[in-house]
Amino acid sequence: MFFHLKSLIYSILFLATLGVLIFNENLFWYVSIFLIVFSIFVSQKADKGKHFYLILAIFSISTTMIFYLIDESLIRGIFSILASLVYYFILLGTFRLRSYSKDQTARGIVSGTLFANFFLFYAGFYGLYINFSIPLWFLMFVFLTVTFILSYRYFSLISSEKMKILSYSLILGTMMAEISWVISFWPFGYLTIGVIALIFYYMFWDIAQSYFINKISRRRIVVNLIFFSLIIGLILVSSRWQLAV
Repeated sequence: MFFHLKSLIYSILFLATLGVLIFNENLFWYVSIFLIVFSIFVSQKADKGKHFYLILAIFSISTTMIFYLIDESLIRGIFSILASLVYYFILLGTFRLRSYSKDQTARGIVSGTLFANFFLFYAGFYGLYINFSIPLWFLMFVFLTVTFILSYRYFSLISSEKMKILSYSLILGTMMAEISWVISFWPFGYLTIGVIALIFYYMFWDIAQSYFINKISRRRIVVNLIFFSLIIGLILVSSRWQLAV
């Protein structure tokens, strides 16, 4: 069942709050802070202290960063609707997992929204990095920290081996910090960089998840590396080789 009343109500409130920014940009910081606090409050109601507030809080931050980088009101409106839809599914998965922690559908929903969260964050923060001349070391640190937090939260759903979850999450965070350093030299806009960063993360994440669910194999790793390397190549070839933010 994909309908949940509380999730729908909270998502509508999330959408309405973003709508305020469409009509009054001067309230950006107030709205951003409100969404973070609101998301923490909502997640506490949904997961009863299982730390899903980190996922929702980071999603709220990612959403407002992308929102800030969009200029056209129409695009902002469309983005707000899509972001609220993702917000709804995060809450839906959270509520379902609270009822039954081994709900495979709920885990699938959470993993899907996790990637949306990563894309928005990578693209949004990289856009701010370009526009405001943020130090490269800070970009790497933020990529490491957020990747670690979200990865740790997700892997905790599929495994109880805390030390291994901690280790793999830290490895993923370190890898994405290195990736952020590499792509910082590439002449692309923030959306292209967000997609590429997400693909890199997915390759690493898939290896880690395969280990936790005992489905890891050399063939799977090789196939994924080849396939996603081709995808990255196609994106690089088809993208404009100039800084466009």
